[in-house]
Amino acid sequence: MENENIRENENLNPEETEIENVVMPEEISAEPVEETEALAEEVIEEMPAEDGEISSDEDIIGDEWQAEVAPVEVELTEEELAAIREAKKKRTAKILIISGIVALLVALCAAFYCYSEGVGSKTAVNTPMQVSEHYLTGKGDNIKFQSPVTSAFKTMFGKEKDAVMTVNGKAVDEKIFSYITNVLGINSVSSLIQTGMLTSIEDFKWDMPEYTTGLSYLEYAKGLGINSLIPVYSLAAAGEKHGIALTEEEEQKIRDGIEELKAQYGENFELALKQNGFDSEETMFEVQKVDAIAEKTSKDVQTDISKYVSADEIIKNEAKEKVTVKHILIAFDNEMTGDVTDEMKDAAKKTAEEVLVKVKNGEDFDKLIEEYNQDPGATDEGYTFAADGSMVKAFEDASFALKVGETSELVETSYGYHIIKRIERAVSMQDYMEYLVKTAKVKIKKGKYNDTGITINLEDYFGAPAE
Repeated sequence: MENENIRENENLNPEETEIENVVMPEEISAEPVEETEALAEEVIEEMPAEDGEISSDEDIIGDEWQAEVAPVEVELTEEELAAIREAKKKRTAKILIISGIVALLVALCAAFYCYSEGVGSKTAVNTPMQVSEHYLTGKGDNIKFQSPVTSAFKTMFGKEKDAVMTVNGKAVDEKIFSYITNVLGINSVSSLIQTGMLTSIEDFKWDMPEYTTGLSYLEYAKGLGINSLIPVYSLAAAGEKHGIALTEEEEQKIRDGIEELKAQYGENFELALKQNGFDSEETMFEVQKVDAIAEKTSKDVQTDISKYVSADEIIKNEAKEKVTVKHILIAFDNEMTGDVTDEMKDAAKKTAEEVLVKVKNGEDFDKLIEEYNQDPGATDEGYTFAADGSMVKAFEDASFALKVGETSELVETSYGYHIIKRIERAVSMQDYMEYLVKTAKVKIKKGKYNDTGITINLEDYFGAPAE
């Protein structure tokens, strides 16, 4: 029977049945379709009609559905089409005009902000300035005004809001920048007084031109401030990236030191702060805190410099090639009497030649240094230097002429006879600091920078002029 056949088909398990002779749609016979339609009509007719149930095609496809499905054809005249096109043109023109006005306003605001923040200005310092004996920075691509967009974003969201500049991302607060500007400005005035170029502070004005650069003394002090902050902040930033921070005990030690100063100066403490360039006790704390982080980082770098940077990276960024050498000095006058005779030179040469034979015979160079070297300034690491005149020329020339591992013949200088050995280039803390200064990314907020002035009172520092 048909029903039994239907049940048999329903019991087929697709997982256990292999599908054979798959028939494409165009090969399907029309007869099964007709039988299925007839069966469906028969089933529908036999189904009892109850309230809310589907009983006909009209119930299946209601009027509202038919209205959505049925296409609506609207014919427009040429005049109506032309009117629509004209309306679209006017609307487009209006949008373009409004967009142009908005774009112009944005461009004008951006231009004003760019001007105020110094975008396009390549450098903030107009002349190279000496930071210390070892670190020299100044005009260069690594010192730029901060992008006005970045400046606006960080100001709006409070990040680095009070920063005058950043060094490798570490913000320099305006109070600290003001402090260093005050200190270096006062140093300039002190120098003028000591050299006799200034006889009375009444004759001094901060807008006077500094005699070596032509900058005003204020701008000169600010430029020196930038350069002196770069080594400290770049070192502190490097330390913080490697987890260097002050403990609560270390911070408390700084505060305890300030309390000792307060007790020492008593009611004159506030005046002492101002005389030293600080606007408040908290600024003194922040300055000492940055110094402490930098000092802590320095100790960590000297323990393992490779943790911070590779020797190859330092060497790659050096302005001039450097060599590292060790040497054995046989001095003319080891007793340092001040008088060098021919006999002393001959004696020194004889000893130097004997040592040179031992070197050529392959004896340990370091042991020979311990036994014979008469250079009181020598270290276990040797000397690292560039061809910049920092060493005696004969010594410098001989050192650069050697390859790594080679030793020289006798090299005569005013000190005596040297036997020099060039060794693998070593990097020191000084090399690392020079690398930090050279590669530091310094961004200056021109607005904050321009607003920084000298707050220290010259009379408070130098005393009122005598009448």
